[in-house]
Amino acid sequence: MNDKLSFKGTVQNANGTDMPILETLGMTQVILQPGELLTPHIHPNANELAYFVSGTAEVAVYSVGQGDPDATPFQVTAGDVVFFPQGAVHYVHNIGKTEVDFILSFDNPNFDLLFVTDIFKQFDTAIFQQAFGVNAKIAQAMTHGGGIVPAPVKRRKKRVKK
Repeated sequence: MNDKLSFKGTVQNANGTDMPILETLGMTQVILQPGELLTPHIHPNANELAYFVSGTAEVAVYSVGQGDPDATPFQVTAGDVVFFPQGAVHYVHNIGKTEVDFILSFDNPNFDLLFVTDIFKQFDTAIFQQAFGVNAKIAQAMTHGGGIVPAPVKRRKKRVKK
């Protein structure tokens, strides 16, 4: 699993590297604090099944040719189960006021994790700009800055007294 996680929650893994007895299964427990986001990512070599133990989260899954093509977000709570097909882009966002605790099971003991922002870093800035129709500043941030684009600053117009 990729160690560059973009949230401050907790991750506990059990996989073929940690436990050789897990020949065909990988498991992870994730705890997200309120407001935290497990950013859009894929597992190129594993299907994933998520069981939500507690909390309230928003989830979206985009899987080409399988299911909902527009990745409409939906809400999950304790007891819900969600399937993420191999290669599907998906995310989990804690939208509640308490921790979201969920258990992930993978059909590969050494599953890979690839963040969408890491994919963007493989693009040439000019190609990214043209492909996604964004300005040069955003293209530069997405291909070299890890996908963090500062929010625009709203400037107040000074009122002139007459």
